[in-house]
Amino acid sequence: FQAEDGIRDVERSRGLGDVYKRQEYGAAFDAVFPRLASEHSVAFYPFLLEGVVTRSEFNQNDGIHPNARGVDIIISNMLPFVRDLIAQIRR
Repeated sequence: FQAEDGIRDVERSRGLGDVYKRQEYGAAFDAVFPRLASEHSVAFYPFLLEGVVTRSEFNQNDGIHPNARGVDIIISNMLPFVRDLIAQIRR
């Protein structure tokens, strides 16, 4: 077992404790942006690449950036969110 980042204190590590530490950090990190959005009364869209990131047919050859089909999915996912924001502004 080795930490994903390759950094681990072998003498102090107890094996799976590293996994739990990363999970705790990940959960804390994931909570930062929704909390900040709420505190500052700004819109928050949780994951831009939902439905695209794990699908090779929706990404360019680099495997990172969406292709045209991927962008279409992103737009379809975000459109209701954007429409709601526009409606809120018009009120």
